[in-house]
Amino acid sequence: MSGYEIGVQRAWRGLMRGAEARIDRVGTLGTPLAKPVGAETPPTLLVHGFGNTSSAFGAVQRSLERDGFRVTTIDLPNFGFGDAMEDARLVATRVDEIRAATGSDVVNVVGHSRGGLVARAAQQLLEQPSGIGRVVTLASANGGLHLGPLDRALGGALPEGMQQIRRGSSLITDLHATRGMADAVAVGTNGFDGVLAPAGSARIDGAPFRPVDVGRTIGPISRVGHYGILRDDRAFEAIRDALTAAS
Repeated sequence: MSGYEIGVQRAWRGLMRGAEARIDRVGTLGTPLAKPVGAETPPTLLVHGFGNTSSAFGAVQRSLERDGFRVTTIDLPNFGFGDAMEDARLVATRVDEIRAATGSDVVNVVGHSRGGLVARAAQQLLEQPSGIGRVVTLASANGGLHLGPLDRALGGALPEGMQQIRRGSSLITDLHATRGMADAVAVGTNGFDGVLAPAGSARIDGAPFRPVDVGRTIGPISRVGHYGILRDDRAFEAIRDALTAAS
């Protein structure tokens, strides 16, 4: 790994610590369900994004558990800066462990940002069936990461872990080609994401899309951005609905 990549990772991780601290102060999200979900609802695994840890899902996890969901998290090696397919295999292994512990046939997976693409890779690209039921992606670059007008100039300077999820990469191409009947729901914004350009790249071709454009936790006129989606009431309710909606 080059000194440049190490520097980028350290800087990004520093920013993510701040984001995780803001999320941790939120508490729980959304209006509680009148009746918590039952044991027939598959367990849920939460997969964090690039430069994060499982604490990025703290508010979402607390809120799902309040509503009766059985929730497990995973901390990817090196904060998710590594190879996406290696991380996908780790996710598949964790899914198998959850299935063995709970007796559930499948596990639903919620992935934020790059974590959504890792979850989809575990669902769609591994040779062995992964036992993943539904994948819910949150502000994930399902259409491929693109830096807008600056992409040609700056795209090549991205670290390797981000190159894997750029528009036109082999990973994005393979996910598109194997989309098939995979059970997936995308949650994102039609507005300004702050990381994805355009924000519409959060959509998955042929899959339901649940837009969250105006936040509630962070203000009635606030836009829900790339990390605000992890600490907003309406975003949480979209995640919860995506987990419980009929396929």
